[in-house]
Amino acid sequence: MLKKIAYVTDLHLDEEFIIGSDITGTGIDTRKNWITVLNDISLKGINNIIIGGDIGENSAHSWFFETLKNFNFLLTLGNHDKYNEIRKYFNQKSEKKTKLYYLNRIHGYTCIFLDSSSELICNDQIDWLERQLLTFEKILIFIHHPIIGVNIEVDKKYSLNKRSLISNKIFELENEIRVFCGHYHCDDEKKVNNLYQYVTPAVSYQAKKITKKIELDTNTFTFGYRIINLESSKTISTDLILFSK
Repeated sequence: MLKKIAYVTDLHLDEEFIIGSDITGTGIDTRKNWITVLNDISLKGINNIIIGGDIGENSAHSWFFETLKNFNFLLTLGNHDKYNEIRKYFNQKSEKKTKLYYLNRIHGYTCIFLDSSSELICNDQIDWLERQLLTFEKILIFIHHPIIGVNIEVDKKYSLNKRSLISNKIFELENEIRVFCGHYHCDDEKKVNNLYQYVTPAVSYQAKKITKKIELDTNTFTFGYRIINLESSKTISTDLILFSK
């Protein structure tokens, strides 16, 4: 039996300045982008959504969570998100009152949701993660920031601090670990040892990958999301869905 999950990230609703770029005057409408993505998810018959963080300004929260009322959803926090604001709409029990990290089982997979909103994974969270990794189940990790380096400019300036603390814990294991993340406003897939990392394009806009500075990709104005396909045989595949403004 196949289970499909829509992974969406970096919506930046109602924000004007995102990862080094002022989008004022570009014609980018982040709310319109989100509705385009959400309609496509619905048309594909997908009812499960995981939100990868950087939802947007507080002014958009009520509207955003209202759009999700007919879906099952889970989320991780991004560096633009504040837990005290998000928890008003997302009632998920967390391992710590001031952070949002937790465990969920989906379709026979152990799904670990980490909180990188402070751009650093705290020691308590690392200790908790290490315990959750001790399982024979297939493991999926959801986190806003990539934990393996990507050869782009934004990785040099806005990467997760001490991310090797996470990757080293994973490298100690024998089983394969899949990591789903965003933050970099581009798509990237990479395998290092037993770790598979999927960086997902933003719902808001993409950044150019091969530049010496962080730039908005004005050539295509693409945006999109990723579909995660969980097979009953415990194999995983993904599909990128992209749109143009």
